Amino acid sequence: MKKRVYMRLLAKCLSTALVGTLVLAPPSMMAEVSATEMESVDDAETDDEPTADDTDPDDGDTDTDDGDTDPDDGDTDPDDGDTDPDDGDTDPDDGDTDPDDGDTDPDDGDTDPDDGDTDPDDGDTDPDDGDGGDETNDPIDIASAQISIGSYSKVFDGKEKTPSLTVKVNGATLRENTDYSVEYDNNVDAGTATVAITGEGDYEGEATASFSIEKATPKIKVSAVNDDEKTISSIKVGEEATAICIDSLEPNEEDEDAEDIRDYNITFSSSSSKIFTVSADGEIVGKSAGTAKLIAKVTYDSDTETRNFKEDSVSTSLTVKAVAPSAPTGVKAAKAKKKGIIISWNKVSGADGYYLYRTDKGTKKAYKDIKTNSYTDTSVTEGTTYTYSVKAYKGSLSSSASSNVSCMAPLATPKAPTLTNPKAGVLQVKWAKNKNVSGYQIQYANNKSFKKAASVNITKNSTTFTKIPKLKKNTTYYVKIRTSKKSGKNTVYSSWSSAASKKLTK
Repeated sequence: MKKRVYMRLLAKCLSTALVGTLVLAPPSMMAEVSATEMESVDDAETDDEPTADDTDPDDGDTDTDDGDTDPDDGDTDPDDGDTDPDDGDTDPDDGDTDPDDGDTDPDDGDTDPDDGDTDPDDGDTDPDDGDGGDETNDPIDIASAQISIGSYSKVFDGKEKTPSLTVKVNGATLRENTDYSVEYDNNVDAGTATVAITGEGDYEGEATASFSIEKATPKIKVSAVNDDEKTISSIKVGEEATAICIDSLEPNEEDEDAEDIRDYNITFSSSSSKIFTVSADGEIVGKSAGTAKLIAKVTYDSDTETRNFKEDSVSTSLTVKAVAPSAPTGVKAAKAKKKGIIISWNKVSGADGYYLYRTDKGTKKAYKDIKTNSYTDTSVTEGTTYTYSVKAYKGSLSSSASSNVSCMAPLATPKAPTLTNPKAGVLQVKWAKNKNVSGYQIQYANNKSFKKAASVNITKNSTTFTKIPKLKKNTTYYVKIRTSKKSGKNTVYSSWSSAASKKLTK
């Protein structure tokens, strides 16, 4: 009897221990069970009907509320300390360790991987029940990882480009230096850069992505400077200047640590070589009046490995002003052999042509537009003195006038005289009057070559004949005539006329 009571109390204590702190009843507590109670229980063991105070586990009593702790009599009360694992008891707090009866308590040693137990610490190695426990997995290959390139400065600046990355595998975002490491390549020069990631920790394998680096725009400015290195906007025809390119990317010479990131050349050109020419290294020469573009262009040598800048060009206007040519020198005036006056001078470099000025009867005027450096003036009057000067011109500009030169227009060659033999020993010579001359000169001889010829000078232009006496009969005489005119202290003559001949018969 006492044993049964003790067992019942022990069952209740075990039940209490699973949900709290196990407290065993002391012997004094056990002693408090009255002998009357024990006797009552013992007396009722053979009763076929359960009573409220019947605690005998062996009499077939299935009352769930009377403290019966017999595990074999069908009692399914989950609260009375029954620990039988085979009678359907599903109480998770009574020490039931049966893995097959639906018990899902994670703390009672249940190691069944198929009953929903999610305790990661009880030896369950099922990787599919959500308990995240101690199962072991192979590393995940990141070859098919999705790599997103973050924002970065896309234009070449001579610095390494290391944009941030977002790496995902099967929807999960990976952590740099934990799940993967990063290495960049070709990430300085313009072009296509690559980034490679290598799996670490729970990940393995490699994956790559690429991003672009754009060419930079060169920061240049072009201008022309004179010998004093002052910026100019115009030059004169024939004048020289120098083209320069101001490049803001050029390192400061005083900064020893400054890096020159330029990989290009600068070449110069002219939009019109007729107005001015410029060599590749910037030597400018004005050619003709007008305005053209001075161009500076970014270029690359054929063997340049990098091309980090756009091949842009900049330009500025340069005006070439026409310059009046210098005055002609070496001006001369001379009589033409037959008629007119020949004026000549030295050529003037760059001149388009020349203006010939003639002073006629005291009036000076532009007389002729001449493209060469000589001119024969045939619009002259014999015996008249003319004064000439010359100017060179270029476009609308002309030089100052040359020094003056003067020349008398040559006297006209007279016709051969008329000869008669009016009386014995006399030869009469007649000619046409010429008002433009001062006089005439007659020459005669008894031979065609006029050896030992004699001369007769006529000082009035109004005189038209003369008689030559003391000549020999039956002798043929030859006579020619020319006109003369005073020019200052000198006397000028026309050319001789053709010779006339006459045989004296008297």
